[in-house]
Amino acid sequence: NMRVSYDNAVSMLVDLHIEDDKKEAFNEEVKFDRIISSLSNESEITVYYDFIDGDKPLLKKQIKFSWFDEEKRDIFVVQDDITEAYVREQQRVAELKEALERANLASKAKTDFLSRMSHDIRTPLNGIIGMTYLTREMELPKQAADNLEKISTSSNFLLGIINDILDMTKMESQEIEINLEPYPFEDFISYVNAVIRPLCEEKQQNLVLDTNPIAGYVPMTDIKKLNRIYFN
Repeated sequence: NMRVSYDNAVSMLVDLHIEDDKKEAFNEEVKFDRIISSLSNESEITVYYDFIDGDKPLLKKQIKFSWFDEEKRDIFVVQDDITEAYVREQQRVAELKEALERANLASKAKTDFLSRMSHDIRTPLNGIIGMTYLTREMELPKQAADNLEKISTSSNFLLGIINDILDMTKMESQEIEINLEPYPFEDFISYVNAVIRPLCEEKQQNLVLDTNPIAGYVPMTDIKKLNRIYFN
């Protein structure tokens, strides 16, 4: 058996098996004083490094330092070859990265499709809502007026769903916008009575509004988004 001092063992390892541009950093990591200092706070210290051996493939190794006995007089040093585990882990990381990239591409494709589809649907739907409004202004039989009212309610409900989809795609792209404008309390009550109350009455549900508006105060809000919250 040959006894070699710690410094000599480190020197031999650095000279023969550590890449030139990493020698200084490795020496710093395995300095005896540093190891002693670290072991005063931790039970085990691990140093990872690349091991070169001539023209052979590069290996990944680790050195573990721990106290050999409870009296803390000797340090137990173990060197392990972790190349195989490192390669498996890198392969796993590459697989996860590839899977994440595929998921991101699929998500972007879904978002782009929903955005285009929603815009395409909203254009003719706005035409339906507009023509329904103009027709309701005419003198019509009661049954026709009732039918148009239901068409208007359903169209606005569908428009709300489409706007929800557009907002969702904007949120995913971090592009959501809040459009502030005055919203008098009387206008909000008109919205509730025109859009929400009829739906409740159709289901024989009793809608009760418990309100306490502030006199002379008109809030600034995103009217469409606020209305959708109450509608939902």
